[in-house]
Amino acid sequence: MSAHPEEVWTLLAVLNAADRFLASRGIDNSRGEAEQLLTRVLQLTRLELYLQHDRPLDQVERASYKKLLRRRVQGEPLQYLIGSVEVLGYALEVGPGVLIPRPETEILLVEALRLLEPMQHPWVLDAGAGSGTLAVVLAKRLPLSYVFAVELSPHALRYTVRNAKRHDVGGRLLAGGADYGRLPVRDGAFDLLVSNPPYIASALVPGLQREIAEHEPHLALDGGEDGLDAYRCLIPEAARVLHAGGALALEIGRDQGRAVASLCSRDFEAVVVRRDLAGHERVVTARRK
Repeated sequence: MSAHPEEVWTLLAVLNAADRFLASRGIDNSRGEAEQLLTRVLQLTRLELYLQHDRPLDQVERASYKKLLRRRVQGEPLQYLIGSVEVLGYALEVGPGVLIPRPETEILLVEALRLLEPMQHPWVLDAGAGSGTLAVVLAKRLPLSYVFAVELSPHALRYTVRNAKRHDVGGRLLAGGADYGRLPVRDGAFDLLVSNPPYIASALVPGLQREIAEHEPHLALDGGEDGLDAYRCLIPEAARVLHAGGALALEIGRDQGRAVASLCSRDFEAVVVRRDLAGHERVVTARRK
């Protein structure tokens, strides 16, 4: 992306060069990612990029863009570089040290909203909140709800707090530090417990995509030898903090449905394993007996 003195690097020319560069390094959606990174540098929308396609980019702008492009081809996740990810239409701030929400989490949110639909003033507990995605989206979608988000990582908890402020739900969202097996709330206090715990078997974590294995926090990925450690801690706690008839909604790894449902069987009923559009098991829901 260097130019001779007489050359003018327009926005479109820079974008085309970035597209070729990312594609040559194996980035699948090279055009889309080139656009997203450039919107980050120039603080423009995607539409504005094309409305200003003949705008010259100065040396500082090009240098900032090249820096992001290099970080991307070195494996840094796109979401960290642009600083946010969209979930059910809400932009959530993310960055190094927090798990990046994925489409599977939208399935979990849809199921949680379905379970909460009949409740007028629901009390919700998000266990392992990470960036606060579940807690913040539920608080936004349910304006009469109260949400308590707990997270073991102090660094991730700061993202929860920032996202709550960003979406103006801080008055109804309380965040605190806690592990899955020691939830700092009283018995029977909640209508719903929702969680996306770590569920990848320890031996599989190093073999994940480079962006995940080298950059996302292993605390939010590693579920122990069989991927079920967090569920073994969390489900008994869910039975304690939910009132009779309260609901549980958990994201799971593919093919973990039977095992997680079995862990729920002692204290929960109406246990259902939900699948995604590809037919993979993704969510377990249940009701407290």
